[in-house]
Amino acid sequence: MEPFQFKKFSLKHGLSPMQIGVDSMLLGAWTDVSNCKKVLDIGTGCGILSFMCAQSNENAHITGIDISDSAVLEANENRINSPWSNNMHFELGNLKNYVPKQRFDLIITNPPFFNKQSLQSPNSERAKARHMEELELEDIFKFTHEHLAPNGRLSMVLPFDEFQKVQQMTCKYKFRINRLATVKPKVEKDAHRILVEIGTDPNKLDVSELVIRDLDNTYTPEYQALTQDFYR
Repeated sequence: MEPFQFKKFSLKHGLSPMQIGVDSMLLGAWTDVSNCKKVLDIGTGCGILSFMCAQSNENAHITGIDISDSAVLEANENRINSPWSNNMHFELGNLKNYVPKQRFDLIITNPPFFNKQSLQSPNSERAKARHMEELELEDIFKFTHEHLAPNGRLSMVLPFDEFQKVQQMTCKYKFRINRLATVKPKVEKDAHRILVEIGTDPNKLDVSELVIRDLDNTYTPEYQALTQDFYR
């Protein structure tokens, strides 16, 4: 598999259980990394979100964790060949027993989408990456509650039908939704994803809608504007 080419870096993604997709690209471009010194990328895969964060804020130090040996191996190989090799660290780790040495200004994740009852992939590593077999939404919120710095934020991309659960977890752990974008794959389709930023600011609420493709299947101007700093 050929490396995926961005404007300022390229990523190998053939070893990771999950290859680069639109969801991570959307999240990486949409996430606000300003004023963030410490960033955690949960389920980093080949490192795409970490590298997009590094490009957006070259002063941030980014840690990526993953339960897949092959993903961590590939992310570290990508790190060595990137402009930000000293800004990132990738390690094998399960969020359920991961104890960081510092709090994070930003926690970013493209988490498992599918519940345990949905169709499993025959590839065990891919199944873990795609399903809530190893990680559930509440695990992410519990960890964030314990390890997010004051005024920090959690940024995620999720299926649209997970929004009610996000609201429940936000209330349970005394956070607030600061930014929310509903995402449509095409202009005539219903929303299928949400981009959500969770924080503690009681005065901030930014709600928007993003459409990826027009009727003729070309990328919309809004999608191109969002991702223009990253795509060739």
